[in-house]
Amino acid sequence: MQLRPFISRPVHFLLSKGLCGCGIHSPFIYEIVRALDGIKSSPGESFIAAESRRMELLADKSRVRVDDCGTGKGGYRRVCRIVRSAAVGRKYGLLLAYFAARAGEGPIIEMGTSLGISTFYLALSNRKAHILTIEGCSSIAGIALEGFRKQGLENIEPIVGNFDVHLDEVAGKQPGPGLVFIDGNHRGDALMRYFRSVAGVAGHDTVLIADDIDYSLSMARAWRTLRSDARVSESIDMGRMGIVFFRRYKSGIHYRIRY
Repeated sequence: MQLRPFISRPVHFLLSKGLCGCGIHSPFIYEIVRALDGIKSSPGESFIAAESRRMELLADKSRVRVDDCGTGKGGYRRVCRIVRSAAVGRKYGLLLAYFAARAGEGPIIEMGTSLGISTFYLALSNRKAHILTIEGCSSIAGIALEGFRKQGLENIEPIVGNFDVHLDEVAGKQPGPGLVFIDGNHRGDALMRYFRSVAGVAGHDTVLIADDIDYSLSMARAWRTLRSDARVSESIDMGRMGIVFFRRYKSGIHYRIRY
């Protein structure tokens, strides 16, 4: 268990601004923050379907082989425990849903399908977008795919394999993706590699969301480095997730938001 989040999140709470938007001078960021406040109080279809799927998986006590492409380690785990430890939480699922809806018809890339709950939020929030979701473990991907079929989600293209092998190929075919969600490999050097791949094809409307930016010291360092990249227009630190924009008009301002 990583102890860093237990230290960094209280610090983030003290230093961050609330969803009321007070003290945020950028109209662009202010609009986003206020919208996130609203979506938490009135979730839509994606919330209902994703949370229904979560309840199904929490009731599944079967064991499945889990292979970690990042570490090379493997073993058997109960499906219900994977959901508790790895699936995106409700409020962050709503955050993904909001940015997926903003992506328009631009492709959405997800790195780390896991059991598919985050993918539910993405796909149901924007049925016009093509969702490319990459998962390194075939058995986990199989469970996710079963859920997609049951829900009738036809805008999802699942890809099984190593992120480093598939991301450049996927990103190269999708210039200017609307949204990229990076999850699944919690190492700072990996996050920087993925960021560089995305930044190389990002359009002015592309949004990149990185999960678990406070998971470890290496992730925190990578987050500070990538948000300072010259291609990034501004960024938001949500505590657990980090959001960067590649807009034409750069403010270079970094916001801490209490979500």
